[in-house]
Amino acid sequence: MKKLLTTMAALAILGLVAPAMAQWVPLPENPAWWPYGDYPLNVGGQPSPSLSSLGLTQYAAEALYNTAGYWPRSNAGGVYANELYYTIGGFGPATIAIDPNDPTSAKYHDNRQSGNDQYDPNTNTWASSKYDGTGPAGYNNPGPLGPPSAAMPTVGNGAYIGTSQTVAVDTDGDPTLEILVKGGYPIWGGEFGIYDPDTDTWSGSSAPVAWTSGGGVAQYLGAAREAGGKVYCIGGYQWGAVGINVQEYDPVADTWTEMGEDMLPGAASGQFSAVTIGTDIYLLGGVGASTQILKYDTVANTLTDTTHTLLKGVLRSAAVVWGGKILVLGGEGAGGGQTEAVQVYDPATGTVTYGRNLPIGMSRLAADIDPLTGTIYLGGTYQAKLADGTGYNGNDLWSANAGWVVPEPGTMALFGFGLLALLGLRRRK
Repeated sequence: MKKLLTTMAALAILGLVAPAMAQWVPLPENPAWWPYGDYPLNVGGQPSPSLSSLGLTQYAAEALYNTAGYWPRSNAGGVYANELYYTIGGFGPATIAIDPNDPTSAKYHDNRQSGNDQYDPNTNTWASSKYDGTGPAGYNNPGPLGPPSAAMPTVGNGAYIGTSQTVAVDTDGDPTLEILVKGGYPIWGGEFGIYDPDTDTWSGSSAPVAWTSGGGVAQYLGAAREAGGKVYCIGGYQWGAVGINVQEYDPVADTWTEMGEDMLPGAASGQFSAVTIGTDIYLLGGVGASTQILKYDTVANTLTDTTHTLLKGVLRSAAVVWGGKILVLGGEGAGGGQTEAVQVYDPATGTVTYGRNLPIGMSRLAADIDPLTGTIYLGGTYQAKLADGTGYNGNDLWSANAGWVVPEPGTMALFGFGLLALLGLRRRK
C-alpha cells in the first residue's frame, strides 16, 4: 500500500512538473533581413557600411547582436494563418541613409519598417523579405498604393503598425487567407495593405470614409479585428478627432462605414491589445498603463466598460484567446519597464488571474495563436535585456502551448497533494 501511495504522489507532482519542463520554447530567430542582407552588400554600387559608419549607437549595435543581416523590429503586426506565423512592418533599431556615402540622402526610417517575415512551424524555418527583392514581398509605403516617391525611393519604407492591427481574412473565396494590415504610421490615407500569399503580392484597399468630426484616418497603435466577416478598426492615433472611434470595413465589398466617434469618453483610446470572442471585441489595457477592459459589441454597435480590470496595468501588450479566456501577454507597466506577466481574463466570470510568465519581460510584441493546437507564437518584441537594463528590439521567437500557460484549476492542488503525501510517507518511515 505504501508503495502504491508513493507512486500516486509522485505522479501527482509529475502532472505539474512534466509540462513545466517544456515552458517557453525558443525557436529560430527571425532574420528580419530588411533593409540590409549579408555583409558586404552593394547599395547603388557602393559597398555596404559598417555599423560604426552608419552611426549606430551602442544600443542599436547590441540590438543587432553584431550579426550581419539581422534587423530586429518591435511594434510589428503578428498573425497566424495558412499554417504560418507572419510578422509585418514595425519599428526598427535605427534610421539609415539609403545611400551610405551620402548622409543627406533619403532615409529608411526606424519608425516605418517594410519586413514581411514568415515562420513555418512544419519546417522550423523563416522566409524573410530582403533588400534585393528576394523572399516574401515587403510591406512598403507607398508600395501598394503607388510608385516610389522622392521621399521614399526604391528601398521602400513600410509602416509602424502596433500589436493589434493585423488580421487574416478571406477576401477572394479561396482556401488561403489574405493578410490585412491596417494603415500604420505614416500611411496617412489609412488604407489596408492586403497581402495575397498565393501570388506574393500586395494591393491596397479603398480609403476609410472621412470622419464626421474630422481627424486623421491613418490609425496606428489601435485595433483592427474581424467579427462576422467584417473588420472593425477601433481607436489608436490619427484615427478620428477625439477618443475611441470605430469604422467597419467589408473586405469583400471593399467598403467602409463609420460606426461611431468618441464612443466611450475618458477611456484609454490606444496602445491596448485586442481580441475577438464571437461577435464581441475586447480591448485590454492601454495608454497610461491602463487596467481597463472594454467590450465592443459589433451587433449592437456599443462600446462599454466591463468594469473588470487587469491585475497589472499595461500598454502595448499582445493578446490571444484560448478556451474562451483572453491571455494578455506582457506589455509595458506604469513605471516604464517591460513585464513578463501573463494575465488571464475570463469574460464569463469577470475574473483576472495570472498565468505562467513569459520567458522575459517584453512589450510591443507581435503574437498570435494556432486555434487548432493552442500553440502561441510571439516575437518581434521590445525587451529589457542589456546589462544596464536598456530596452531593445529582439529577433527572438518563442512558442508555448496555451494549456500550459494557463494551468487548469486544481493543478496546484494536485501538486500540493502529491508533495504532502510524499512528505507524510517519509515521516512514517
